[in-house]
Amino acid sequence: MIKTVQNRMARPLKIAGLNAELTPHSLRHTHTSLLAEAGVSLEQIMDRLGHPDEQITKNVYLHVTEEMKKEASQKFKLMRSLFYISYVIISLANHFKTLIYKGF
Repeated sequence: MIKTVQNRMARPLKIAGLNAELTPHSLRHTHTSLLAEAGVSLEQIMDRLGHPDEQITKNVYLHVTEEMKKEASQKFKLMRSLFYISYVIISLANHFKTLIYKGF
C-alpha cells in the first residue's frame, strides 16, 4: 500500500521539481514542523495528526527546528538587552535620587 502511494507521488514530485524520494511520512513530518514553527498549539497539532497521546507527537515530530533555534536566540538577545536597559534606567534613577538628596 505504502509503496503504491510513493509510486503515485513520484510523478507529481518530479513535475514540481521536488525530490522524488520524498515519502508521505516526510511530508507529514515537514508539515508538522512548520505548524510548530508557526506557533500552532500542541493540542491542535495532535488533533490534526490524530494522536491521542502528546508524547507521540513530542517525541516523533516536535524536535527543535533551526528556525525555532534562531527565534529562541533572538528572544534571549532581546531579553538581555531589556535587562541591560532596565539596569541603566535604575542606575540613573538612583544617581538622580542621590543628587537630589544631596541638593544638587
